[in-house]
Amino acid sequence: MIRTALLVGASVIAAACVACTPKTPPPGPTPVHRAQRCTDVDSFIKSVRIVQPRYYPNNPNDQNTEYAEPPVTDDPLPSVVEADLRSAFGIAPKFFQQAVCALDGVYVTQADCDSGYPDKKTCFDSSWGFRSPEGSNKGNRYIAISLSNWTAGQPPRKADSQYRARKTDFRHAQRLTEYSTSQLNTLLKKLNNLPLRPPPKSDSKFGTEDSANTSGMTVLAVLAHELGHVRWYDLVEPVPGNPDDRNIDHGSYYNLSLLMNCVPDGFFRGSWKPDAAPPNEPFMAPAWLPFGEPADPKKIWHATGPQTIEFQPGQRVPDGDQPRTEKYQPRHRGDQLNALAQSLDDVYNDEHPWPSLLGSLSPTEDLVETYVLSVLTQASTPLRSLRLNITRPNGHVVQEDVVAHLSDKSTLARKLACVSTLSRTNP
Repeated sequence: MIRTALLVGASVIAAACVACTPKTPPPGPTPVHRAQRCTDVDSFIKSVRIVQPRYYPNNPNDQNTEYAEPPVTDDPLPSVVEADLRSAFGIAPKFFQQAVCALDGVYVTQADCDSGYPDKKTCFDSSWGFRSPEGSNKGNRYIAISLSNWTAGQPPRKADSQYRARKTDFRHAQRLTEYSTSQLNTLLKKLNNLPLRPPPKSDSKFGTEDSANTSGMTVLAVLAHELGHVRWYDLVEPVPGNPDDRNIDHGSYYNLSLLMNCVPDGFFRGSWKPDAAPPNEPFMAPAWLPFGEPADPKKIWHATGPQTIEFQPGQRVPDGDQPRTEKYQPRHRGDQLNALAQSLDDVYNDEHPWPSLLGSLSPTEDLVETYVLSVLTQASTPLRSLRLNITRPNGHVVQEDVVAHLSDKSTLARKLACVSTLSRTNP
C-alpha cells in the first residue's frame, strides 16, 4: 500500500448524522455503467502502461500537465513486474477484477521517491489514484503503482553518472508482512521523531506456511489502496463538481446516502466524532492527500480510543482557530516511547474500529484501508493473518492481529460489510 490520492475538496457525511440515522435519506445515485478495458489477466497486463519519468498528477510546477491523462512510454513491463501483476490480478476477487478493468488507466510510475519532487515524497507517495476533476478527461479514473515496489523500496536508478552507471536491478515485490512492516514504520517516522526500538514488525500466525503472504498479495494491496481512493469519489460524488471553479464546495455535490445506508448505522458511526461545525466541514480533506496526513484535529476526532495527535508528540490541543496553551495529554502516562507503544497497541486491538494506523488518520483513509482489507480477505487465497508485534521499552512484546480477530471487532466488521455491499451493488 500505498501512497497518495487526489481528493477534490472532500466532505463526507453530515456531522449530525455520524451518530444517528438520517430521518429522510436521499435516494442513492444510479450505478454508473463503465466499459471494461480488460476481461482477464492477459488483457489486464496489456492495458498496464509505464508512465513517463517525473510525471506527478498534481504537480504544481507544471500546470500544463495538472490532472491530465498520464503520459506513457512504449517500454515493456519488466518481467518481475509483469509476474507480480499477473499474480495480484489472478488472486483478486471478481468484484475487484471488474473494478480495476473499469478504470480509464492503470500505470506503473517511475517517480523518484527520494528526490524531494515535488515535496519530499516517500516511496509510499509514489503510487497514487485519482479522478480527474477538470479538462477533457474530467471524471476519468486512474491508478498507478510505484516501480519502487520492485526495487526493495528504493527509487529506480538509471545507468548514468549520478548512479555510477549502476542500473536498477528489479526483483519481486516484498511479501505482505515485509511491506506492512515498512509502511507502518515509515508512517510512524513521519508522524513523530520518536521511533520505537526495535520497530514494530508484521508477521503471520501461520508462519512461513502462510500461502497468502506473497509478492502478489502485496501488489494487490497497493492496487486496492489506490482503487479505494477512486472508489471514495464513486460513492460520495458520482458526478464531479464544476471544473471551472477551483474553490468549489464539493460537499454540495455529494450524495451521501450510499455510505449512510449501506448497512444499519452506516459506515462512520462509532469511528468518527466531528467537532461543532457546519455539517460537512469536519470531513473535508485537502485537494491532494499525501501519505500519512491526518485529518484536521480542530474539526474531527476518533469516537473512541487513541487520538491521532497521540502519535505526534508536541502537538497541542486545538481550540477553535488557535492552539491551547497546554499540550494534549495522552491517555497513557509516563515515558513517551512507552505511551506511543501502548497507543499503537490500542489502534490495533479488538476494542477499536481501525483497519490500520493509516486507516485511523482520516475518514477517507478509513474507507480506503477498509476496502483494502475487504479485497485481501476475499482473495482466492484469502488473507487470514497479519499480526503486528509491538515491543515496549521494557522489552515486553504485545501482538495484535486485525485480520485474525475480525470477528471480535464489531464496528470494523460492520464497515467491511458496508464496503462489500457497495462493491456488489455500486461497482
